[in-house]
Amino acid sequence: MRLVLPALIASLALTACAPAPAPGGGAPASAVTAPGRTASALPPELTAARARTGAPPLRRAPVLDAVARRHADWIAATGAYGHRGAGGSRAADRVSAAGYCWGALGENIAYGIPSREAAFAGWLASPAHRRNLLMPGFTDYGLAGAEGYWVMVLARPC
Repeated sequence: MRLVLPALIASLALTACAPAPAPGGGAPASAVTAPGRTASALPPELTAARARTGAPPLRRAPVLDAVARRHADWIAATGAYGHRGAGGSRAADRVSAAGYCWGALGENIAYGIPSREAAFAGWLASPAHRRNLLMPGFTDYGLAGAEGYWVMVLARPC
């Protein structure tokens, strides 16, 4: 049986990050990361912050990269920004469907962000997103961006 309490806490922490609309009311920033492209390197600030809190380093998990990539691509294609994805799926549904057995799970999303670095800067400055990034129960991650939308999946395997 999965650890229900950590998963519930993590699911409650699933939050979105969105900047104010661009001047002139335009759509989110134009594509800086092509659909289907993963951006998996972690910024040194995140690694250092996790070390300061005693959290273990995050390991890149290609299966979570793929989950993040599909959700980022779906958001970019549909404009339906949120944690709900294709067919009403949640992060837990998407990660489980990809075959990753998880014991804890979280997801950070952002839009209108021009780069991986800017996404992390925004997440680290947001208390809810920072909590996800620094949660010691998360050991694996996947990250992807598509047309200014960014998705990071954080997890601990079963």
